[in-house]
Amino acid sequence: MESVTNQDTESRNLKLGYFIIVSLVGILVYTLAGYNYFMDALTKLIVKITVSFLLFLTVIAMKKREDVRIKNILISFFAIALGFLLAYFLGNWYSLIPGLVADSVEGWALAKLAEVLPIVITVIVVSIYFGDNLETLYLKGGNLRKSLLLGTLVLPLSFIQYLAMGGFSVNVSIDIIAGWTPWLLLFAVSNAFMEELIFRGVLLRKLEVILGERGALIQVSLVFALIHTALLPFMGVEMVIVFVGFLFVIGGVWGYVMQKSDSIWGAVLAHTVADILFVIIAFGIV
Repeated sequence: MESVTNQDTESRNLKLGYFIIVSLVGILVYTLAGYNYFMDALTKLIVKITVSFLLFLTVIAMKKREDVRIKNILISFFAIALGFLLAYFLGNWYSLIPGLVADSVEGWALAKLAEVLPIVITVIVVSIYFGDNLETLYLKGGNLRKSLLLGTLVLPLSFIQYLAMGGFSVNVSIDIIAGWTPWLLLFAVSNAFMEELIFRGVLLRKLEVILGERGALIQVSLVFALIHTALLPFMGVEMVIVFVGFLFVIGGVWGYVMQKSDSIWGAVLAHTVADILFVIIAFGIV
């Protein structure tokens, strides 16, 4: 009995160790290599290159490691960091469009599309190269009907977030919002698909092997929420606290939708609605 208890304790300690390591590496990748709004351009570039290179060296060093669980997670983080790096080089073409105002709904939408394309393509290509496929990334297979149904059922959470962040203070007409519609959809679909892929699609199954379904869900939800503190310069402390806290909850719900349907698309649907409402708040509170 004592032996069984010791094994259980060792297993819990090992899971906790993995949880802490993955959380730290995840925050490092998503903030320093990714959503980095707090460094100057040159420092940002150096950091992005350094993080990608160190992860690549780590993956190569672990090539012959028998326990592939942590190696597979690090491969995913490398793919994500490399995607962010390529987006830094390739994601500024929107700024060449004549007459485009960067701080507008149209500017946000095109900037997001420019960022998303290199990240998504890189993550999918690198993941498949190292042994993933569209099914393991939740992009194909699973129960699409169940996924979309669950995604639709959790949509009210997006409206709760909208109201909590100041939805009652939106002061633009329906006609103006209707005119924004193509750009709202472009921004929201692009961002929702990218974030569901890089936060949950490439990591959930790999983390489940180590932490179980619940542990993996908590892990990705925590990292997903915490990295949004990068929005502090744009939103203020109180708004960020509300936003991050709710993102932990809603990120867990979106991950649950993916786990129960083996498909990314219901989570993308729900995330898209949340992002549409987020942009309406950003431009509608005047």
